[in-house]
Amino acid sequence: METLAANAAGSVPDMLDAVQQALLDFCDGDLRDDVSMMALRVLPPDLV
Repeated sequence: METLAANAAGSVPDMLDAVQQALLDFCDGDLRDDVSMMALRVLPPDLV
């Protein structure tokens, strides 16, 4: 959650990179399973 909050204002690819790096740091770089991520940016509706 902290990583997502810290990268919320950046681009979606940058946010995914940050989450991946946080995961690698948490696992000491030793991922033993597949990792899948999906991110969506929800924009406010146009008030036209």
